[in-house]
Order: sequence, then structure tokens, then C-alpha cells
Amino acid sequence: TTPLWTPDAVVDVDGPRALCRTYWEHRDLREILAPIAGPGRLGTAVDLGCGFGRNCLVLGEFATFTVGLEREPGLIAAARALVPGARFVAIESLGRLPLRDASADLTLVFTVFQHLTDGALAAAIAEARRITRPAGHLLLVEETDETLEAGSASAPEHGYTRGRSVARYAALVAPRPLVATRKRRIEPTYARPDVGTYMLFGPSS
Repeated sequence: TTPLWTPDAVVDVDGPRALCRTYWEHRDLREILAPIAGPGRLGTAVDLGCGFGRNCLVLGEFATFTVGLEREPGLIAAARALVPGARFVAIESLGRLPLRDASADLTLVFTVFQHLTDGALAAAIAEARRITRPAGHLLLVEETDETLEAGSASAPEHGYTRGRSVARYAALVAPRPLVATRKRRIEPTYARPDVGTYMLFGPSS
């Protein structure tokens, strides 16, 4: 079967718009991660649904070890070629990750959960919580406009996107607390002004 996610599909624009988008996304990631890492470095950072590894480049600036988890073989191949300093691991499902409990100081999920149905989302968040150390952080970047729904939840393999509010994500991630949010910024020519939210969840109490 033809994979749903290919290198061309991970970012829905190309050329100058894609370069502009990457600039804003990487700038915001650096600003969020810098105070978490502090003067030292994080131990292990995990990018869940890493695509071709573009955000693993930034994680590598703040963590000693960077691990990208991805389902599509073509994306993993591209990531390994582009980001040789990171480790990329093939997964079959976001609901079952091949990592030990509490093995990540930081877990990043960047515009991945918004493509899941409610049932798949609950399992994926449970796994993201499981692999993140109690003293670590979980950073979600997702569509948060509840009025946004594209595609069919009955056939998510054909492309599906659903916005869920910050409050909904906070309830799913609890008891890990939501400690900061900021609106996602991308190229100003994009058709919709609201393109999601960075949601940073802090250490468990």
C-alpha cells in the first residue's frame, strides 16, 4: 500500500513557505527548550512521530541523546541521512512504543496527535506519559481549534485532522501539569490564522 505520510506530505507547503515555517518553528522550539535544559544538557529527548527528523536537529542542541520514533520507512530513511547524530527507531503504532518506562527527559510530539481518532489518541498519550520521566517534560504541538475537523474519523488512514482544545489535552495528560502555552507561528501567508498551540507539561508532582 502507498504510505500516507511521505517526505512531501509531512509539510503541506514547499519552497520559500516551507523555509519560513521551519524558521518560526525552530525558533519557538529553541525558546521553549532553553530554560528546560538550563546551563547543561538534557539526557535523552524523544521525538514521537518524527517524520524526516527536522525537529530532531533542534533536540540535538539540547540533549545528549536524541531518539526519533517513526512508522513510515521512507521517512526514517530520510531522517537517518539528514540527522546522523540521532537514533531513529521504526514503530508500528503510537499506542505501543519500544522504549522503557521513564526513559525520556523530554518527549516532543509535533502535529502528530491531531491526526488520530479519540481512541487512538488516548492510547498514544498514555504511551507518551509512560516513557517520560516523572521529573521530565512533555511538549505537545497540536491543532487546538475545536471547530477544525477534516477527513473522516472512520477512515483516518486516508488523512484525518481534528483540533482539540488545550483543556482537552490537559485533561488527557493529567496528572502531569500544564505549565506553559504559546500559539504556534508559521508563515503569515497560511490560509488559517490559528494553526495550533505549544503545550508544555512539566514534572509530575
